[in-house]
Amino acid sequence: MQSNCRTASSRTFLRGILTAALVALPLSAITAHAQQSNKSPCANPGNQIYKTLYLSNAVQPNDANEILVAIRNMIDPCVKIYLVAAQNAVVMNAPQEQIAIAEKLIQDLDRPKKTYRLTFTITDFDGVNKTATRHYALIVASGQRVTLKQGSKVPIITGKYVKDEGASETQNTYLDVGMNFDATVHPCAGGLELLSKIEQSSVAQEPSEIGPHDPIVHQAVIEGVTMLALGKPLVLGSLDLPDSNKRTEISVLAEALP
Repeated sequence: MQSNCRTASSRTFLRGILTAALVALPLSAITAHAQQSNKSPCANPGNQIYKTLYLSNAVQPNDANEILVAIRNMIDPCVKIYLVAAQNAVVMNAPQEQIAIAEKLIQDLDRPKKTYRLTFTITDFDGVNKTATRHYALIVASGQRVTLKQGSKVPIITGKYVKDEGASETQNTYLDVGMNFDATVHPCAGGLELLSKIEQSSVAQEPSEIGPHDPIVHQAVIEGVTMLALGKPLVLGSLDLPDSNKRTEISVLAEALP
C-alpha cells in the first residue's frame, strides 16, 4: 500500500513539472515577441536616411505648422523632423517606412486652396430712388485675410513747437478716411463662412468746436460673421442717415474661381 502511494505521488509530481514546462514555453515566446514588437524603428542607425519634403501650397506659416504637427502625431516619436519655414520644407532623418508615412500625409494635406471673388456693392438711396452705386472686388483664398482701402489721408495738427530761431512748426498726423474692407472666408457645406468688417468714413462739412484744424469725422462700421451661398447676393446691412431720407445699403456676392 505504501509503494502505491509513493508511485501516485511521483506521477503527480512529474505531471506538475510537465504542465509548468508547457506553460513556461508559450510565456517566454510571448515575452520575446513583445520585446521585438516594442523595438524602436530608429534603433538601427543604418536604416535611417535624410529626406527633404517640400510643401507646395502652404502659403502661410500656420499652414505649414499644422502639417508638421499632423506628421509628428502620426510617425514614431524617435524620428527627427524639422520645419524650414524659409524654404517651405520639412527635413526628416528616419527609416524609409516613416518617411513614406510623412509623404502620404503631405500628399493628403498640402492641397491648393480654393479662391473666391467677393464683390461688395455700396448703394445710396434717397427715399426709394437709387442715387449711386459703387462696387469693390476682392480675390480671397480659403482661410486667408484680405484687406482693401480706398480713400484719402486727412492731416490733423497734433502739436506745435518753437525752434531755436523763434519760428514755430506744427506736428501733423494723418487720418485715413474712405472705404475699408477686411474679409476672411472659410468653405462650408453649401457655401462660405464670411468674416467681414466694412468701414465707411468721411470728413464732415460742419466745423469742429475745438478748432478749424480738428475736423469732425463721420464713421459707419458693419462687422460680423455671415453664411454666403455662392452666386447669390446678400445684404449685410443698411445705414439710415439721421434727419434725412438718405440710406446706404451694403451687399456682397461670392463667386468661386476656377
